[in-house]
Amino acid sequence: STSIEGRRVQPLRARARETDGETLADQLAAVVIPAPPFGEEARGDWALARFRALGLAEVERDAEGNVLGTIPGAEPALGPVV
Repeated sequence: STSIEGRRVQPLRARARETDGETLADQLAAVVIPAPPFGEEARGDWALARFRALGLAEVERDAEGNVLGTIPGAEPALGPVV
């Protein structure tokens, strides 16, 4: 029998399989942008735009140049999951 946890994860696994093509296309789009050490700004610009296009919230670039965004959960009181 399938555990409760397994049944809850199955739709997520199916969605990951369904979007494999999109994921690969995003990865390929990102890696063709030159990003030498301390010169990753162009790739960060791409990530900022892509995160926004995907509907992530609070999309920003931190002081180190990392691009961050959040996907709000259905239960905000539960706090973040990393």
